[in-house]
Amino acid sequence: MHPQKILHTAVEKLQQTTGIAVSLQTNAKCPELKADVLLSIALNGKPLEFAVETKRHLTSAKAHLTLEPYHVRHIPALLATDYANPKLVEQLKNQGSNFIDAAGNA
Repeated sequence: MHPQKILHTAVEKLQQTTGIAVSLQTNAKCPELKADVLLSIALNGKPLEFAVETKRHLTSAKAHLTLEPYHVRHIPALLATDYANPKLVEQLKNQGSNFIDAAGNA
């Protein structure tokens, strides 16, 4: 699946399962990082913004390497992927990493 298709499918699933409105915009704030887009949501009336990177066939190592530059800079980040297996989902949650996938996991 093409990365843009993965991103849009994962966002659509997030909206369907949570009812949260999501907006996407070009990554103008952190061009030195490789974020695909900025994702904005409002949760309990509080606006939240995440730098999003889309990765196919996400692994634990790939997730760590992708998120590390954001963590170092204290920039909220979110991974979008085609599918995160249950073991990876648990690992990402335990690490406090934000993710969505095209299967509806978050």
